[in-house]
Amino acid sequence: SATDFQMDYISTIKAADIILSEVRVDSLIEKIIQVILENSGASEACLLIKKNDKFIVHSYGEVKDKVLTKFINLPFEEFQNISHSITNYVINSKKTIILEKAYTNLDYINNSYLVNKKVQSLLCKPIFHKGNTIGAIYLENNFIAGIFSKERTDIINLISTLAGISLENASLYEELDEKVRKRTNELFVANSKLTEMNSLLENTLTDLKTTQDQLIISEKMVMLGKLIAGIAHEINTPLGAIVASNQVVMDLVSENSLGL
Repeated sequence: SATDFQMDYISTIKAADIILSEVRVDSLIEKIIQVILENSGASEACLLIKKNDKFIVHSYGEVKDKVLTKFINLPFEEFQNISHSITNYVINSKKTIILEKAYTNLDYINNSYLVNKKVQSLLCKPIFHKGNTIGAIYLENNFIAGIFSKERTDIINLISTLAGISLENASLYEELDEKVRKRTNELFVANSKLTEMNSLLENTLTDLKTTQDQLIISEKMVMLGKLIAGIAHEINTPLGAIVASNQVVMDLVSENSLGL
């Protein structure tokens, strides 16, 4: 109906705004799961991302009294709340799987996960960015068969497209932020070393100035000693002559006295 279309349109715009406004990967993924659970009809949701060439379940969410999400960070093969074979097929084939009556579907009758959990509805869809698979959305509803209608699937497709763009942008943002933090830290370390070197240089200059002052004083003392020695020499030379002359006079006086 027109009312349902208007509500779906408003929900889609709201979902787009929430997803595109987030730049942190962890917060973005949490919001993607919340938006999906609020708009897709799923009772459980997982968001997988590619990390170091492996796909991990980053976060898991479920609907109880409210939407609950938690951080997982496990390889999808080790996470127990998804079908490993279906997830693996979707990632490698780049195709979406939608099952209306999952655990009774004859094509998956040997899938022990679906049968044991009695999964009613299942949707698993790759997340693309520029043609590359960078993640996947995995959804289940264990109460209602055929919950993923065309209208809900269209919304999930839109969320998936927005998620691909936002995840890539958020990853680039965090990569740039990490480079800025690293560079800032390097500059801080370099500045600390420069400050330390300046302090050491100031201390060295102070010590050099002290040594220089001491050398100047020592040189002055040496020069003063030489000056005093020179003056003493100049004084001693005439005094010596006077003493010698006086001795001659005394000798003459003595000789004259004896002659008389």
